[in-house]
Amino acid sequence: MSDPLPPTLTGGCLCGAIRYELKVTSPKDWPIENGTCQCTQCRKFTGSLIPHLLSAQKAWITWSPPINVSSSSSSSSSETETTTYREYNSSPGCYRGFCNQCGSSLTWRSDGEPENIEIFVGSLDQQSLMGEEVTISSGSEERKRIPGYGDTLQARIKHIWFRNAIKGITDDLKGPRFEEGSEECPEIN
Repeated sequence: MSDPLPPTLTGGCLCGAIRYELKVTSPKDWPIENGTCQCTQCRKFTGSLIPHLLSAQKAWITWSPPINVSSSSSSSSSETETTTYREYNSSPGCYRGFCNQCGSSLTWRSDGEPENIEIFVGSLDQQSLMGEEVTISSGSEERKRIPGYGDTLQARIKHIWFRNAIKGITDDLKGPRFEEGSEECPEIN
């Protein structure tokens, strides 16, 4: 049985200049498909050995301030004057979104899937991942955490570019593993 839809997942960059709300609109899309990528570009973009991304529909996300992630290049669009969100054209038809003020890695998208965007899980707020910490007063003060959605987000995980796995460090991940970047590639054991 799957968890109920979360009201909203929130996130943003480290400095707070870019914020987003992600609202899944259908139970069939929850939990959100997600995965890790061990390609060299994702590692260098995030500074992490195993970057983790959520596969979201652009329609699920509300950005603050509003940003344009639908054009092929955001560097010349008018939104660059009102937001710190920028995109780097990392390979033909693929773009990596980040905050140009604090450097936070936020998104990956492809012209081949114009309705979708990948959100880096590390940009989600702590409350969305771990839950909210509350204080209960009943005689003595006690802290308790209302669960977040971090564990649920692991339910539909897959691993791409597994051929770049580092033996003994990143090669023991559970879930489907693909040698390269798509499900058309054979799954490896």
